[in-house]
Amino acid sequence: MTPERLFNLVSISAALALAGAVVGLLRTCRSLRDSLTAVEEGVARLNERLSAAERRSARPRPGPAGSGPQRVSRRVHLPHPSGGHGPTLIAVPDLSASATRTGAVPPADPLAGRFGGIWKLGETGSPPEAIAKETGLPVGRVELILGLRRRPAAPPASAGPDDA
Repeated sequence: MTPERLFNLVSISAALALAGAVVGLLRTCRSLRDSLTAVEEGVARLNERLSAAERRSARPRPGPAGSGPQRVSRRVHLPHPSGGHGPTLIAVPDLSASATRTGAVPPADPLAGRFGGIWKLGETGSPPEAIAKETGLPVGRVELILGLRRRPAAPPASAGPDDA
């Protein structure tokens, strides 16, 4: 083989290798271009969704949740016309001397008038569940009422070290 022929063979081989590399680069470029196009389309869709969300949040919403500026509802308890200090949370009967001033004689045990029937059933040995069923009251309330009956009428006058 002559050196000239050898040179031509090497030149042709190099040209073919270079052409193969160029074809590979062109395929890679096409693939990257397609990927870039898909990413650009995705970004455009996200921008459209973002714009739509911004428009929705900018317009006023119908109904109480989005109607105008938010108002905080506050309850204000005005003083009672009789000069009371605030709202009456519970009504507590006045068992002081006012009842005797009107001439009425208060009962010896004010609870006996309200809970005497329950106490009588408890004294007969009925369990709280049976009393609750008979009276229509909750079992816990019946147990509380029976416990009120068992409590001492007044605390001991002096609590010394021997009383503990």
